[in-house]
Amino acid sequence: MKINPHCEQLQKSFDCCEACFETSTAASENKKRFSIETKNSFNYCRIKVDACLISDTHIKCDYAFLKCDSWHFMFVELKGTDIEHAFEQICETIEYFKSYQITMTKKKIFGFIVSSQVK
Repeated sequence: MKINPHCEQLQKSFDCCEACFETSTAASENKKRFSIETKNSFNYCRIKVDACLISDTHIKCDYAFLKCDSWHFMFVELKGTDIEHAFEQICETIEYFKSYQITMTKKKIFGFIVSSQVK
């Protein structure tokens, strides 16, 4: 699948393998799913963060999405029940992006936790 130029730009910024970046508006694992409803899926870049972009022991969320025309980021954690840890994972991933000089100034940043239940 051809990825959009913004995905390619992010891939180069992170100096990471192409497999972590895809033109997509959905993510799922362990029976949990996150989806962005849009008519233009090519305008989004999905980044597999956990075990791809960040493969070490850093705390990280599962996915990040970039809305390419506005450079708005959405960080997504598909979680069982530990909402506090999911929040920490999203915050740590945002800091990781900032450490690579991914500009987030005056951009909207969203965090989404998809949970099977809350304790």
